[in-house]
Formats: sequence, C-alpha cells, structure tokens
Amino acid sequence: MTIKISVATLTYGERKQFLYQTVDQLLTQNFEQIYIYCNGISLPYFRKITKKYHQDNVKILYSKINRGSAGGYHELVKYASTQDPMQYLLLLDDDNLISTDFSDKVIPLLEGCDSIIFINRANRRVLVEARDSKRPCLELGTKNSFLGRDIFKQFLPSYEQSDSDLIAAPYSGLILPPTVLQKRILPNKAYFLYADDHEYTYRLVTAHNYKISLITDLAITDLEDSFHLDKRNQGFLSNRYIEAEKLRVFYSVRNQFFFGLNRCDNKWLFTINVTLVSAYITLGFILRGKFKQIGWFFSAIKNGFNIEGNS
Repeated sequence: MTIKISVATLTYGERKQFLYQTVDQLLTQNFEQIYIYCNGISLPYFRKITKKYHQDNVKILYSKINRGSAGGYHELVKYASTQDPMQYLLLLDDDNLISTDFSDKVIPLLEGCDSIIFINRANRRVLVEARDSKRPCLELGTKNSFLGRDIFKQFLPSYEQSDSDLIAAPYSGLILPPTVLQKRILPNKAYFLYADDHEYTYRLVTAHNYKISLITDLAITDLEDSFHLDKRNQGFLSNRYIEAEKLRVFYSVRNQFFFGLNRCDNKWLFTINVTLVSAYITLGFILRGKFKQIGWFFSAIKNGFNIEGNS
C-alpha cells in the first residue's frame, strides 16, 4: 500500500516571514496535502495567503477568532481525519523549516509503523537525553513536580517508566499514524495555549497505548525560539514569567497546574511543591517590582483546579 503523508501547520498573527518559508519548502516535496489553519488572523492577511497558495494540494482553513494552539491543532487533526483517515499527518508550527530531503527520508520510516514519530529539533536536547537515559518523562519532570521543579526528587524520585522513547512531546515534529485520525483522538481545546501539546501526547501514550519514537537524523529548524526556551530569566530568583504578558502567565501556569494535579501520584507532595515553588516565584516578582504578575500567577492556580475537558 502506498504511504500517504500530509502536513498540518498552524499560523496566527502577521507571520508571513516564517509561514512562507515553511510552506514554500513543503511544496517542493512529496506530501499528499498541506493543511494551513489561519488562527484568528486578519482578513487582508488571509486573502494574501489564499492568493499565494492556490495549489490543489493546499487546503487553507480559517477561524475568525484565535483558538490557541490547542484549538487550532484540534481543528487541524479533526479536518485531516475527515479528508483521509488513512494518511500519516506531520504537525508543524508556522516557523518550522524542514530539510530539503525530508519527505524522501521520512516515508521509508513509516512502512508498517503505528507508533507516533517525533522528529527532534536541535534546541530540544532534553528529549534526546530522555530517550538515551531511559527516562521518557524527563521533559515533564517527576510525577509530583510543579513547573518542572520537585524538591523531593533526590530521595523520592517519581519518574514514570515506559518502553516508549518519550512520554510526551511538542506538537511540531509529531507524525501521527492513521489510527489516531481514525479514532479521532484530538487535542483538548480547553487548554487553549501552553502544555496542551504535552497533555495531548501524554494522553496518547498513557490512555491510548501509543509509543513515541524519537528520530534525530532528520532536520527541522526553528526559525523563532519558543517562549519557554528563553534563557534571559533563568538565574537565581528569576523565572520565565517575570517579563511575560498576562496571557502567557495565566495559561502556562493554569494548564501546568491542572496537568500536574491530574498526573501526580501523591497529592500531598504535589501540594508542597506547588506551595514552595509559588513562594520562590513570588519572591522573584517582589524583588523586581512585578506585583501585577503575582496576581496573575495565583489567579492561574485558582483557575487550574478545573479545566473542562473538550477533546
């Protein structure tokens, strides 16, 4: 049977400097369909995209409102499953550039494969370490950690074990097998933004028994660094939220709290970690006069006790 692989990419804002490079490269290679989800962009920009990409194998979807990464990828995976549930589906952000020989090298890897494949990017070294050290949850941290921190990990390690290379991964670089499309296993829209990729892939592994195979000899290049990889606020009493806007603080903390609350194996240890990590982060805010961030942070935790499932 001929292997069919399509690509789904999510774009938002005025990001043609990234999107055009990404899609132009995709069009030079052997993909069945290229799905572009325009997530809350302006109509003039949407018209520019549709005018530029009028090829038969390019399908452009539009949302008047920004549905976040969770809603956007939810709609992309759902749409692809209605078009052809027998295809493999590569997920890419709009600023991810594949190598010139990508499709030729990836198609042989898919022969008879019902695992999820994750193509690593160079700045995601922790994922390679997770595979090589046989700790597939390394990027998530221990089961009782909060925002990646666990004061008990030295003497009460709670790393999840799995025969999967990874227990969670980002969206971009994921290749979903046809069975995921056939079963309509979708990202949870209620997460909106941040940690939704980890929740989705973690659910695929732990609830649906998929394995994630990490591939490092294919190249995907980030044209822009992700927010959580910013190294500027990672010193003592510093954190990624000090210079972050309200939306980033709220959804990142809310989602990671909810995800951690439902993933932990000891709620007392998780609660202690939440308390101490929150105190540490609050002190960092105070020392830098970031008092608004304190309110945003604790509002996020309060709202993180219950996120309605919508997957």
